[in-house]
Amino acid sequence: MGYKSRLWKRTFLMSALVSMVATAEVSANVAFSDLNESYAAAEISRLAEAGFLNGYEDGTFRPAQAVTRADLAKILVLSLKLAEDPEAASEFEDVPEDAWYRGYVGALAKSGITRGTSQAAFSPNEPVTREQIAGFFIRAFGLEDKAGKLALEVPFTDIDQVSDWAKPYVALAYHIGFIQGIANADGTLRFAPGEHTQRQALARLAFEFNFNRDSFIEAANRIAKEPSGPAGSGTGAPKTPPGSSAGGGTGSTTAPGSIAVQQLTAIDQTTVEVTFNLAVSTVSSSDFAFDNGLTVQNASLKEGSGGKVIVLTTSTQTRGTVYTLSYKGRDSGVTVTGALPVREIQAAVDAIEALPSVDQLTLSHKQAVTEAREKVEAAKSKGAVDTDFANLNLLQEAEAKITDLESSGSQPESGQWIQSAFANIGGQRIAAEIGEDNVISFTLPGSIADSDRFTGFSIQASPDVQSISVTAMGMTKSIAFDQGTVHIDVSQILGGADPQGDGVSVSTLRSLAGGTALSIPATVTLQSGGTKQLTLVFNP
Repeated sequence: MGYKSRLWKRTFLMSALVSMVATAEVSANVAFSDLNESYAAAEISRLAEAGFLNGYEDGTFRPAQAVTRADLAKILVLSLKLAEDPEAASEFEDVPEDAWYRGYVGALAKSGITRGTSQAAFSPNEPVTREQIAGFFIRAFGLEDKAGKLALEVPFTDIDQVSDWAKPYVALAYHIGFIQGIANADGTLRFAPGEHTQRQALARLAFEFNFNRDSFIEAANRIAKEPSGPAGSGTGAPKTPPGSSAGGGTGSTTAPGSIAVQQLTAIDQTTVEVTFNLAVSTVSSSDFAFDNGLTVQNASLKEGSGGKVIVLTTSTQTRGTVYTLSYKGRDSGVTVTGALPVREIQAAVDAIEALPSVDQLTLSHKQAVTEAREKVEAAKSKGAVDTDFANLNLLQEAEAKITDLESSGSQPESGQWIQSAFANIGGQRIAAEIGEDNVISFTLPGSIADSDRFTGFSIQASPDVQSISVTAMGMTKSIAFDQGTVHIDVSQILGGADPQGDGVSVSTLRSLAGGTALSIPATVTLQSGGTKQLTLVFNP
């Protein structure tokens, strides 16, 4: 569906996931090589699996690397779906006019989420500390006023090291379960306010902010109705216990030295991570039980967690349902909220995106439209709702067009003898736009990786078309239509670039295009003996 479809897809991504972007990063289409020791490996991998999280050229994610204020500005602006505003950054003398982050800094400053490090400085390359990120996100939640009015105690042994301005933010973020402390050897907690925020920490917080935002806001509203002690004045247990970092639930305090559940993380609809305060020596699925009908099918130790994280495989969670965990027969007091069916939603969004625009739609696309609807319904059966599909209106328009075509028994005039075309790239069917002057354009979606292979394409034409001759790399290949359809393998037209007969990589296709669109001339021969010229265009 061209550039508009990419915009619709981006709208979905921004409402569901945050894109981790840095200047030297590249798209992650394979597992990162350095996540074994990362406590946020599940969140990082989940986002990367969907193709919306970036790593580095060497295949790493660098989870322990510090996040800069410029990086965080972009992530928050995209998460909040704010419009870039370069002019609003003019007050900061250290934000160049040509900086990639200028629009994001301006938008963030205009929103009031940040005021810079001084009146004239934003310090874009400065690492973000743990207390600063608490302030950024509490303001992004819209909870700044509540944080300032509430008097909440926190159990951190280093609370005196937290800056006075940050104490309300840190306290509220802890009480709603958005941030957790760092365990000391004796089982107590510290916050380490001056330490730099790592990329893995930001991945987890961004995951929570996008998926469970309403739950955290509701938790803050509940806390606002309860009495509490002086802000940041003590190290005792909070009146409202800390929540899980994923799932928007609550947690429980525990005596030093006792093994207890600290937090739950809903990775997807059948995976929950359980984080303990201390290492667990044995693991058995029978030790874990949820209420509200959620069953535990398997339990395993998470590699690299030091024995503190157990991965539970569960029955399918119901989106929005709150589940309380019992451990070894005792209520842990920790809850998790049923996850969003992200995989199913993305499959439906992709299927809709692959459809041609309505003005190019013919009855030959009925099956593709039906399959897209089936994927939407599959996602909805797992808890998705219409608003989760940013481009659902396109599917509805396509369904209406198919109904009209069936009732009229006619094909649209546009396209004439060429009715539809699809390219097979990376296992996906990419629909073409049939433009004026008989130009068939294939535009690669952003989810296509350089390593994906282009294996061929299919064209459906009217019965008037007999054959097609394609000229590429100095050779012309003629192929006959069979019942109005022809399939052309890459090896038939780009044989020199496809010696194995398994297609060419997208990177090769882009190289052949030389940074622009790759145009391949072709001629169709009609049953009457006449000929028509057309052009196949690949926009990599």
